[in-house]
Amino acid sequence: MNFSRPRFRAIAFLIAGFIAACGSDSGDPDLAFTGSSAPPLSDTNADGFNLAAPVDYWEIRGRNPDSASGLQPSERIFRYDADRYASLSEAQISDLAAADSQTGFRYGCIPASCAIYAVAVTGDTTLIINSTPLLLAFIGTIDTAAELTLWLWAADYELRQYRRTAGGYEAFVVQDNACGRVRTAIVFVDTNGVITELESVVREDRNAPCT
Repeated sequence: MNFSRPRFRAIAFLIAGFIAACGSDSGDPDLAFTGSSAPPLSDTNADGFNLAAPVDYWEIRGRNPDSASGLQPSERIFRYDADRYASLSEAQISDLAAADSQTGFRYGCIPASCAIYAVAVTGDTTLIINSTPLLLAFIGTIDTAAELTLWLWAADYELRQYRRTAGGYEAFVVQDNACGRVRTAIVFVDTNGVITELESVVREDRNAPCT
C-alpha cells in the first residue's frame, strides 16, 4: 500500500490531537491518575528539549515503506524548529535532505510499517537517529516533559498525563492497536529512560473494525 504526504501529516495530526485532548484527570474508572497534560510533539519547540549535546536543528521523519513507487522516500513529521531551519546554511540543508534511513526508533503507518527516525545537523555534521539506543543517547537524561513524551512515543505509548517524582516521572499512558484493543497503564520512567509499568487495564471491543 502506498503512503503519500497527506498520510504522514495525518499521523502527526492524530498524534498531536490525541495527546493534546487530555485534561488534569485521567478519566479512567480503573486507573486513577492526576497530573499535568502532556505537551504535543507538534507544539513543542527546540527549547522544550535538553539534549545531550546542542544541535543546530533536528527533525523527526517517517519513511515511506514503498519509496520505489516514486513517492517521497521520507516525510517530515515534526521539526525543532522552523526558526532554526531558516537559519541553516545551504550546505546544511543539502546534507539534511540527503540523510535517509530504512530503520527507525519506532514503526508506524497502519497497516504497513514505516520507520520513524530523526535527523540532526550541527555545523558540518549530520546525525541519523534510527534506533532507541541512539535516541536515548541523543536525548540524554529524560528531564523535560517533551523528552518524556518523545521517549514514551518511541516505546509505543501515547502519553496522556504525567507528574514529576523522585528519580523521574510517573505517567498515564495509552496503547491502542486500532482494532478494538485499548490498553491503559500507569508507568514510571526514570531519568535514564527505563520504563516500568505499575498498573495496567486492557479493554477489548471485538466488534470494532480494524483501521
